[in-house]
Order: sequence, then C-alpha cells, then structure tokens
Amino acid sequence: MKVGVFGGSFDPLHNGHKIIINKSIELLNLDLMVVVPSFNPPHKNQSATSFNDRYNMLVEEFKDNAKIKIERIEEEMGLERSYTYIVLDILKSFYGDDIYYIIGADSMIDFSTWKCPQIIASQATLVVIQRVGYLNLKEAIALAKSKYKANIIELDIKTGDISSSVLRGQLELFETDAMKFIPEKIYRYIITNGLFLNYKDIIDKLRSNVSIKTYEHSKRTVLFALKYISRLKIPFHKAFLAALLHDCAKEIEGSAENIEQLNTTKEVYHQFLGYDIAKKIYTIEDEDILNAIKYHTTGRENMSSLEKLVFVADKLEPGRKHKGLDEIREKLDENFSLAFNMLLKANIEYLQLKNGNIDSRTISTYLWYNQ
Repeated sequence: MKVGVFGGSFDPLHNGHKIIINKSIELLNLDLMVVVPSFNPPHKNQSATSFNDRYNMLVEEFKDNAKIKIERIEEEMGLERSYTYIVLDILKSFYGDDIYYIIGADSMIDFSTWKCPQIIASQATLVVIQRVGYLNLKEAIALAKSKYKANIIELDIKTGDISSSVLRGQLELFETDAMKFIPEKIYRYIITNGLFLNYKDIIDKLRSNVSIKTYEHSKRTVLFALKYISRLKIPFHKAFLAALLHDCAKEIEGSAENIEQLNTTKEVYHQFLGYDIAKKIYTIEDEDILNAIKYHTTGRENMSSLEKLVFVADKLEPGRKHKGLDEIREKLDENFSLAFNMLLKANIEYLQLKNGNIDSRTISTYLWYNQ
C-alpha cells in the first residue's frame, strides 16, 4: 500500500494544508494519507492550542474522506520529544514500507539538523513541497541526496502561500480575514471553543491606551513580522508581543529633560519609554522582546534577529507608503539580511529629507552593518 505521511502542528489546519493533502494524494497516487498532528515537536515552539483540539479539528474536517486518516500516535507514544525517525518506524509497522514523507521547503533546508536524518532518508521517500522565498533549497536537496542517499520527489503545489504564523496572528488579533484561509468547520470549532485568545488581555489593554491609528499600525506590524519568523527561527510569542507593543508609548511626549538625558530626539523617545511601559504595564520580562521595542526606531549595533525583525516590520508594514519601500519588500522575500541593510540606508535618506534631525544611534547602526 502506497502511504503518504504529513505531519505538523496544524495550529490550526488551513486551506493550504488541505490543498497539499489532496494534491499529494492525487499526484503521488496514494492509497492513504496519514495526517500526524505533532505532540512535542523538537523544532517547533509550544502550540497555541491543545493537542486534543488540534486532533479534533482534523478529525472533523476529514471524517468523510476514506483516503485520509488522522493518527494520534505522537500523543500515544508519550515521548518527551517526538522525533520523526521514531514516528516513521512505528508507522511503517502499521502501514508497510512504501512511505512518502511530505515536508515543506523550510523543513528540507533544516533536514541535516534533524535527529538521525540518515535513518529518516532510509525509511521513506521525501516529498518536498516547493515554496517561494526559501534560499538554499536546491543545495539542501542535493546534500540530502549525496550525504544521506535520500530519495526525494519535489512537488510544485500552489497553496496561495498561506503562512500558518500569520494566520494564527490574525486569529489572536480577532481579524476576520482569517476566515478566508480556514475551512468553515475549523473556523466554527475555533469560535465555539474559544481558541486563540492567548493575548486577549494585553490586546485589550493596548487598545485602551493608544489611538486607533497606532493600534492599527501595530496590528499590521505584527502580521508583517510573522511572515518571517519561520525563516529567522524566531518564536511566535516573541515576535507577536514585540511587534504588538513596539509603539505602546508612541503618544506619550517626553519632557525636554528626559529627551536630553537620553541624547535623542522627541520622535525617537517613545522607543525608550516603550521599554519601561512594556515591562511595568504589560509585565513583559523577556529582555529580547524588551530590546526589540527599545531599538525599533533607531536600531543599534549587533542586533538580535528579533530586534531586526521588529525594526523591519515597523518600517515596511503595508501602511507605509514611502518611495522605495516596495523594492525593499520584494528583496526581503529573497534575502532578509540584504533587505535589512537596504532599509538602514533608505531610513537615513528619508529622515534627511524629512527634517534632518537624526538620532546618533540610527547612524551608528547603519555604519555597524556597512563597515
């Protein structure tokens, strides 16, 4: 029997997942597709929803399709970490040796970092779903073939490039656009069971403390940032909170004395005050999140990936209409580091044209990354 295996957090299942499942059955001529929701995945951050909710949503969506089976094997195994080679070994004992393990481009790029990749390559044919914007995919495939003797099939399946992270962000932000990307049964389950309300208190507090304009900008910044967290290996909660709260002090004017003490400008002061407010009012303790807020306007030398992400998202979210930003947005999908450097230069040029009053940190950041 020819069996496909498709694993993931499915947090939640979206239309892109459905397309991959159905098209893989068709293109690979599978007898059965086994969908395996993750329990304790070693490469993922903690899911927003419980295993039971994610399992139940999958069962509800596919209960009438005889070619699709939902396995809760990872939960039943009870392992501290559900490594793929262990899961596949057990599945082979159930379904035979003709296994096709379906993974995304990001997983293929990271394949050599997985636990026992050589064993996985011997257990199943790897089916890679191609995706735009992932550099080094061809190199990763060539490496897996030569180093691990992997048998690899590439499938070009158009899914509309739905980002699970962005979709989850939309749900947390109560954005109705999420309905466009989630099967009706799944969306109904989410609403009925009150899922994706993990940040409700913080969101409600922010909405009451900033203007509508600032809040809408903050939401757009969150959703823009979430598009890149998989590529940059940034946890969802860090990107979500840092982007959401980056302007939490935007409308608080600092005194001339405070601005002078910080050797900054009134336009930049809010990033430093935002650090304090995020810590005291929103009870954020993670220094990486706090520093992403503290330097989102100017940047600084030797920034973390999260700091860079919030800096970029704040200036490139779709509400920003300045000349030249579209070119940088396009480059961002190809090469994040190069686009970041382009933005540093464009930011200085914009400030020079606007008022010429530039915080020294903005200049030192540009010099640090272009020396």
